[in-house]
Amino acid sequence: MGHRQTRTQAARATVIDFEENPVGTLFTTLNPQFITLTMPEWIDMVAVVVGSAFGGLTASERKLDLFGAAGLGMLCGLGGGLIRDMIMQCGSVYMLSNDWAIPTAALAGTAVFFFSGLFKSLDKATAIVDILAVGIFTASGTDKAIIHELPVMAALLMGVLTGVGGGMLRDIFLGDVPQIFRPGNLYASCALISAAVYCALVYAGLVKGFAVVVCVAVCCLLRWLSLRFGITTPSPVDYTPRLIDYTRRLKYRTVSNPYIPYRGSRMGHSVRWDSSTGSFAPAPSSTDAAQQAREQRRDQMKEEIKQELREELGEELEAREREAAEGQAKGSAEAIFAPHEPAEKTLLMPEPSPKKETLTDPDDQLPYR
Repeated sequence: MGHRQTRTQAARATVIDFEENPVGTLFTTLNPQFITLTMPEWIDMVAVVVGSAFGGLTASERKLDLFGAAGLGMLCGLGGGLIRDMIMQCGSVYMLSNDWAIPTAALAGTAVFFFSGLFKSLDKATAIVDILAVGIFTASGTDKAIIHELPVMAALLMGVLTGVGGGMLRDIFLGDVPQIFRPGNLYASCALISAAVYCALVYAGLVKGFAVVVCVAVCCLLRWLSLRFGITTPSPVDYTPRLIDYTRRLKYRTVSNPYIPYRGSRMGHSVRWDSSTGSFAPAPSSTDAAQQAREQRRDQMKEEIKQELREELGEELEAREREAAEGQAKGSAEAIFAPHEPAEKTLLMPEPSPKKETLTDPDDQLPYR
């Protein structure tokens, strides 16, 4: 306990000296764990406002209500720091210890909710401010991990979570896959590399104020290069066929000729044993073989369809020929056995049918036939 109090007192003394001389020299011989990074409060608030503004803009695009805009604003602006503080469990929680953090984030989200068109027209400016906020959050999260003596890898993780954790929580609450997990331009990678740069500079002895500036600059530069030259994170690729092909080639290695499989691998094809020449020969690549197999299947399907069409057309033609032959034979029989009709037909009135006369007896007047 006494040792911890001594380290805490030394850290506080170092903070006071650093605040009195914020510029000083570029390098220091003090332990980075004894130096607390004290950025002006307005810089933290600007970063929180920017993150909350993107939350409100997302709420407007998703047609959420005012409460949704305020909630997403707080998630985007304060979610990264909340995740960091919950994992570390060291020190105070930023959003609870700062009196202005929660109302500022909520107001920023609601303001953008009502004036979303203004921020949509300033998309380039908002993108620049967004990556600046990511750099500031990354530096602050990494520095807090360094102060509490966490390992370097843990410090990098805390920096990345602080920088992009708010956007990740926003996507999770909206039921989407987080943007940082999908292929696209560099975003979380910028936070990771800038956190690594910050750790390297701080442990090298650079004053933390200048290390923060370099960290934010590296984050912004990487983001700009990604957008300018189309640098994206890799998409899913399956290298299993290549691995299987390589392992199959290894069994053909011999003491007298051990490099043939590797030479074939550089040329992009496998190696097989050619019995006619008695040596190894390059075989078609797996991609060429698959392409040939697909073409053969396609040609086979075309031939099958053509054969079916020929059979259907043949049956239809045979049926028509039979009908024509039957009709011709019937017409010939009628021509032979039917009586000849006169050349000109006259329209004759039908003769009236003869009426049957009824005879009557004058005595009884009863009709009888």
